[in-house]
Amino acid sequence: MSTLSLSLSLLLFFSSVVYLYLGACVFWLDRRAVLSMTFLALCACLGIWAFAFAFALNAPSMEAALFWRRVGAVGWSTVYSVMLHFFLVLTETHWLVRKGWTYPLVYLPAAVWVYVFSLSDSMATAHHNLVKTAWGWYNLGVNTGWGWAFNLYCPAVVITSLGLTWYWGRRSAHARHKKQATLIASTVMAAFLIGYVTDIVLPVLGAAVIPGIAVIVALVPALGIWQAMRKYRLMPLTPENASKDILRTMQEGLLVVDTSDTIRMTNPSTQALLGYDEDELLGQPVKMLFPKECQVFGTGPAGSQDRSVHFEETTMIAKTQERLPTLFSISVMRDEWGDSLGYVCTFRDIIDRKMAEEALRRSHDELERKVKERTEELAKVNEFLRAEIIERKRIQERIEHLAYHDHLTELPNRLLFTDRLEQAIRQSRRAERPAAVMSLDLDAFKRVNDTMGHAQGDELLRKVSKRLKSTLRQSDTVARLGGDEFIILLQNLTDAAVVTRITDKILRSFDKPFKLEDQDFHMSAGLGVAIYPIDGEDADTLIKNADIAMYKAKEKGRNRCVFCSSLMKAEVMETMKLTNSLYRALERNELVLHYQPQVSCSTGRIVGVEALLRWHHPEMGMVSPGRFIRIAEQTGLILSIGDWVLRTACRQSVKWRERGVARIRMAVNLSMYQFQSPSIVGEVAGILEETDMDPRQLEIEITESVLMKETEHMVEILTSLRALGITIAIDDFGTEYSALNYLKQLPINRIKIAMPFVHGISVSDRDEAITKAIIVLASNLGLNVIAEGVETECQVRFLTQRMCDEIQGYYFHKPMPACEVEKVLAQQNR
Repeated sequence: MSTLSLSLSLLLFFSSVVYLYLGACVFWLDRRAVLSMTFLALCACLGIWAFAFAFALNAPSMEAALFWRRVGAVGWSTVYSVMLHFFLVLTETHWLVRKGWTYPLVYLPAAVWVYVFSLSDSMATAHHNLVKTAWGWYNLGVNTGWGWAFNLYCPAVVITSLGLTWYWGRRSAHARHKKQATLIASTVMAAFLIGYVTDIVLPVLGAAVIPGIAVIVALVPALGIWQAMRKYRLMPLTPENASKDILRTMQEGLLVVDTSDTIRMTNPSTQALLGYDEDELLGQPVKMLFPKECQVFGTGPAGSQDRSVHFEETTMIAKTQERLPTLFSISVMRDEWGDSLGYVCTFRDIIDRKMAEEALRRSHDELERKVKERTEELAKVNEFLRAEIIERKRIQERIEHLAYHDHLTELPNRLLFTDRLEQAIRQSRRAERPAAVMSLDLDAFKRVNDTMGHAQGDELLRKVSKRLKSTLRQSDTVARLGGDEFIILLQNLTDAAVVTRITDKILRSFDKPFKLEDQDFHMSAGLGVAIYPIDGEDADTLIKNADIAMYKAKEKGRNRCVFCSSLMKAEVMETMKLTNSLYRALERNELVLHYQPQVSCSTGRIVGVEALLRWHHPEMGMVSPGRFIRIAEQTGLILSIGDWVLRTACRQSVKWRERGVARIRMAVNLSMYQFQSPSIVGEVAGILEETDMDPRQLEIEITESVLMKETEHMVEILTSLRALGITIAIDDFGTEYSALNYLKQLPINRIKIAMPFVHGISVSDRDEAITKAIIVLASNLGLNVIAEGVETECQVRFLTQRMCDEIQGYYFHKPMPACEVEKVLAQQNR
């Protein structure tokens, strides 16, 4: 027996022991896992292979060597099937493992090889061609059919296993799986190549080198797989293979105690909390960790058997004899028959909580002491404050009276009235009865202040207040809001008809004159009424709607009463919405101009256009001027809007001129508020210069109603405008109380017959007579006449026969955007 062969035999024997150890360790980690069992089988095959080859190398005879090689053949004949099974389980190829035919297909070759290379005497002998070398008995191999089949089978299994491992690592979402797949595949590949060359290729070629090295090289991947399964948990997570990690990572201390109160297991947290080493606790009575007065284990754990889990705060003793406050729990362990096996005890250190509770208790005691001291100090001050409070209360009552009452009439003010109204609303809601709010405003009160002075005006307000109070019921409230505005609350109404009787009584109370400095003053008032809950369910809404109705009453004349209606509220809301939107209309480019052509009766050609303002509202669509011009005049926006209209119309006229479309008259309406501006002439002149507009192409239209108000002022302004070269036209002629005198005073060029007269043609003889008279009058004064609103052929025929100069209306053209007008003008020029 040579030294080389003995060394190799010892190495093979050592390898067999390592294989069995690795398989047993993994199996012990999880005895129910298929992966553990297949790895154990894989290690057993390798161990048999290594063990048999260790004896075969140094056998005393060829027959003995052949016997041990046949034993070893059991290992290397089955190891490839077991390896394939192992990798199927490792790579989680469940769809294939669950098939019924998988196991026969995997293990059938192993059975064949065992029979061929081990059990069959003739075949086994034929496949073991042994020679004696320095390394021991060496098999040169026999190139038979079964040998070649096995030589092809081995790499096929290895390649399949490597492919499964590569695919598993690639499709896994875990980085550790990818690293482990790479490690396992590379070590298996390297070991297989080395072993295949030394144990199969070289013997087939007849080169005797080192026998049996493949099973030794296989230790490398076996150790790698063992390490991965032990450390990185290639196996599924189960209580068996995760228990050590759980014990190591849990924050609470753990004690496992048997039925004799002896400690059988601890965890690192227990050792860290109590300061003991594990060896110092195991086998010791658990009572050593508790003071004598503690009864957690005072009478044995049996005291806790009636409950599965028992929690309580207790004190434990550390190794340093320091007492630690802990939250302690005991859970009873039972076997499958229900008998107690012992107890699992967990605990955690609550010293921080105890310290916080103690600090909180001391803080509470300190706070109690300070509160007591402060209370005693306040008791001394109370006597002094009591007298001051009485005085302050008297002053406060006076302040509250002034805060809630009008200083002139002593009536409630808005604040007190609103409070009473809110109370009345709650009562009416409970009783399901109506209530009413009246807004009253005196007519022409300014006349009294102007003629009698403000002192007498104040006296009149006091007399009106007394008369209103005497008119109303005891349960009603009248308040003064300011100036000559009063507001009245009617509550406890049986029905709405009561409100009508009271309003009539209030208005009749003004029939009797008020005496001021021996003079009688006859006063009247406008009265608006809002009913709860029809016109509002809160105080602000009722007051607002009563004001709306009051303004409607004043519009109808003196001493009128108007009840609020849904139509009235809708009009106000729409007006408010339009008002808010109109402030942003210019900057949002929502205003546009349309142009309506004016046609000559003699030639039928377009001789001018009238610029008509339109508002393209983003929600309401196109809004006509009739809905928003009045709002613009009331808010003062008419000045900026009018300036924009004039400037835009002039720019459009210049564009048409520059494009060679036409040089026609551009008519623009100016409002009364623009004419009231002292700088109107300068503004128009500036726009003409800015836009390069020919003044002779611009015509300013002004309504007859504006001319009637300030004739002298209008003559001066219109004369200045005419001096610029602008033509002047009177719009809606005949709708006011016309004074023919101003026709000869004003520097006008054209008269526009009002639309109602034009619409009366062929309908009313009087309208036809008035239209005919206007045309004759204008002709005699040397003025041009244009009829607007012409819509029928009959109207066109009548006006043409009466020698009307121009016609404007839907019969020829409706108002159009500038681009459409330009197309019409271009077509006319062809």
